[in-house]
Amino acid sequence: MSGPSRLAGFVAAGFAMTNHHRALVAALVRGLGRITVLAAGLGAVFPVVPDRLPLQLLVLEAIAPGSAGVNVVISIQGMRL
Repeated sequence: MSGPSRLAGFVAAGFAMTNHHRALVAALVRGLGRITVLAAGLGAVFPVVPDRLPLQLLVLEAIAPGSAGVNVVISIQGMRL
């Protein structure tokens, strides 16, 4: 995880701990940013190594967009309530 993503996570967690309404917005921004980075990685924007991914890393790479998507959906549903 990169530095800005960690910072956004701390901001979202800080808002959530204080029960602030901006926690959902911060979580939404973080989730959308993570999905954007993952999509850029699939689009070969970042350097690609010719070696195959080990199975464990491949599983983690498959779980990451799913968890980011769940984060986005929960944030949107929370803002609608």
